[in-house]
Amino acid sequence: MHQLAIAKLLAPRRQITAVDVAIEPCIRVAARANRPVRRPRAALPRQQTLRAVVDWSWDLLTEDERLVARRVAVFPAGVTPESAAAVCAHDALDAHAILDLLAALVDRSLLVLIDRDAPRYRMLETIREYGIEQLAEHDELSPTRTAHAHYFAALADQADARLRGPEQLPWFRRLEAERDNLLAALRWLAEDGDARRALRLAVSLGWFWVLAGSPNDATAAIQLAHAVPGDADPLDRFIAENLLLFGDDAMIADVRTDLTALLDELDELDLSPRPVAVAAAPVLAWFSSEPARAERLFARSLESEDAWVRATVPLALAQTAENVGDVEGIRRHLDEALGAFRALGERWGLTATLSSVASLRMLEDDLDGAAAALEEARALFQELGADSDNARLLLDIAGVRWRQGDLEGARDYARRSRDATDVGGIESAFAGAFLARLGWLLGDEDEARALIAAALRTTERVAPGRPERAHIQSAVRASAALIAVEDDDLETAREHLALAYPAAIETQDQPIVALVGVALAAYASRVGDAAAAAEILGAAARLRGAEDRTDPTIVRLTAHLRETLGDEAYEAAFTAGRWQERDAALGRLNPATVGP
Repeated sequence: MHQLAIAKLLAPRRQITAVDVAIEPCIRVAARANRPVRRPRAALPRQQTLRAVVDWSWDLLTEDERLVARRVAVFPAGVTPESAAAVCAHDALDAHAILDLLAALVDRSLLVLIDRDAPRYRMLETIREYGIEQLAEHDELSPTRTAHAHYFAALADQADARLRGPEQLPWFRRLEAERDNLLAALRWLAEDGDARRALRLAVSLGWFWVLAGSPNDATAAIQLAHAVPGDADPLDRFIAENLLLFGDDAMIADVRTDLTALLDELDELDLSPRPVAVAAAPVLAWFSSEPARAERLFARSLESEDAWVRATVPLALAQTAENVGDVEGIRRHLDEALGAFRALGERWGLTATLSSVASLRMLEDDLDGAAAALEEARALFQELGADSDNARLLLDIAGVRWRQGDLEGARDYARRSRDATDVGGIESAFAGAFLARLGWLLGDEDEARALIAAALRTTERVAPGRPERAHIQSAVRASAALIAVEDDDLETAREHLALAYPAAIETQDQPIVALVGVALAAYASRVGDAAAAAEILGAAARLRGAEDRTDPTIVRLTAHLRETLGDEAYEAAFTAGRWQERDAALGRLNPATVGP
């Protein structure tokens, strides 16, 4: 992530104000106090006039009211009675007195009560700036900012575990309301050189950013905290390094060496204080092609005292089952994961599981079931009121619409998926490639060519060492090959297939290899080798673990091959591929086996 993006995220957000809006509350205070009301003369500069009115209004406050008013000025996102007490209370001023003083400041129009049900107060930005000046004049600015930062660091710590259980929704909304306060706390801890608290706060907010759909905000916060020199918790440092390893700036980095070193550190660290790290560790090992390490770490996750960590294991195992075409294993693990996450009431886990359930339903020819699973997932996601749509979820919905024959609906969802991603990011390449295929089917051939070219450029930005490179290369180039076949550009199609196949093999993800196989079958059919095309479709089904009877590309290609070969010859060729051994099926999908 560029430094500009970090600055934009972490810079204080100024409230929209007007000078007259700020002056009027002070005038009302004077009126209630039976003081003469003197409006500023037009000849005076507006800011100078405002300063005089605020000075005068401030003088009307009692000493305790002034103390509270200046200290709550450090809260850019507003203040609650609890947070005000943490920053304002002292030996002679307890929490109950703070509540009365907040009410007095509302009465004097220096605070605005913006939520009565869960009391929350906000100060006009102009008044807040004045309060900050008062803190500086009283030598209280640094200790007040520190008290504010310590309160919100503790709040983030308290929220972390609750964001993965039945209290997820109220705690997410609470952190969402405090977002600017949390960022202000992080800025101050970094500025003050408190590396330990800064990094702990940034890491504690990690799951909040996941739920909010704000990966860039997470990266910016971690980068800021990680850059603070000084001692910090080794586990928090380890997690931060992991997150930065997969951040946007790493798009052009070779991470293989760093990832191996980070995984080696797992044996030296107790991950239990950070449940997300416990759950993520075996997945990292899996992506690093270290199955033995992954198996050991999955076993450790199953022994965790944290129910959420245990629930993530069958979800991850469903993905491993999918990778080897084990449909029954997918079904079994997803059933277990779905039950566990429903019991917890945890929306992220439910959303991820339901997305996988939708993929399973498609393999079972149940498009209505797939659509229902994705709609439930989307409803859960929207309950959080996250910053943006989930790009992957929207793309999955687009895929179901495509299979249902709703091409315009599919394109609409795919565009929304693309728009929900960072320009040039990995998710945008997947969405762009799918949009290219839809555009071709809808007759927008020039747009399709432009979209697939953009997606291919994105794949080239992902360095060879990144774990996801092979997935994106194989998937996007398979789409490019299909479009080239439709465009009768068989030489280009073959070039894409020659790059897609080894990338797919590298993923060790059999459905991805099957995806490339479908593109190869289309190529084989176009060059006149229908029997090879049918056998390749069978081999793809072998690797996938099931025939995919709702994929429009496969449906159209199958109909063409049956017409060309006749039903009996087609069935013979398809069956020959379908019941091959795994290695033979993998070999059959090698583009080198298809001429010319």
